[in-house]
Amino acid sequence: MASILTTANAQENEPSAIRRDKTHRNIKATASVPINRDMSEEQACRVAVAKAKENIISDLKIMEDVRGSVNILIDSDKSSTLLSTYLLELQADIDVKDVACTVKEVGKERFMTVTINADVTVFSNMNYLEVTIDGLTIGNVYREGEHFTFSITLNDDAYIRCFAFDPVYETGAGSLLYPLANLKDDDSGDYVNINNDKHYKAGIKYDFPDKNERYGNNQPLTFPLSLTNSNNAEEFVIFCVVATKKNKPLPPTQITYNSFFKWYSKLAPEERSSINFIPIRVVK
Repeated sequence: MASILTTANAQENEPSAIRRDKTHRNIKATASVPINRDMSEEQACRVAVAKAKENIISDLKIMEDVRGSVNILIDSDKSSTLLSTYLLELQADIDVKDVACTVKEVGKERFMTVTINADVTVFSNMNYLEVTIDGLTIGNVYREGEHFTFSITLNDDAYIRCFAFDPVYETGAGSLLYPLANLKDDDSGDYVNINNDKHYKAGIKYDFPDKNERYGNNQPLTFPLSLTNSNNAEEFVIFCVVATKKNKPLPPTQITYNSFFKWYSKLAPEERSSINFIPIRVVK
């Protein structure tokens, strides 16, 4: 994995409004799944509940919005493949009130049948927070040592976080590039936070890194790119930007794809932007 090194050479708005068109109350749905030998009844019940929810989505013709894309490098001994997929978000909230699970035997097979009772709120006019990134697209190539720059524009006031990830999903190691938490000042030896609470305004084009920011000995902040293995002719790093309406940082643990998605999924849809994982190629 190539790396992006960090070196030194307001008041929150209310969440964007979502129009809740209609709430369908006491919607019943049934689903049945086979219980195999590796599955407990509790696991089978959870799977059947998920299937019953899918039946509600189908019956009510609930749509999904594309909320981002993921580009991940699938690495093997013989080749590497860049896999792209879209992230979808349901335009509804399914609040399950009651679940009734029943085990039925049909011949030699056992089935878990569930009936759920749910209130379903369908959304429309989702006023999503969106990020426009300039100067960075899939296929960008940088030389080792070249400084990494880009600009961001928002459609609403928000906080911005930028991440870099190992392109191989199984490894999934990542780092927070911006804001800069616990960055060590080479001159004083102190740990500082740069723009950890900065609230970015809508409609303004912001350059990253900001040329006006200073770190240690009044030096400008830069993002130089490097190869983690000097024997490699090229490497990839996956870059990601997320904007949030409220200042909710990722918990201070090791950042991975899994911890990132866990943090992201806990944010309300109207309080976070879509996410796009952009592969950057670094060559000697």
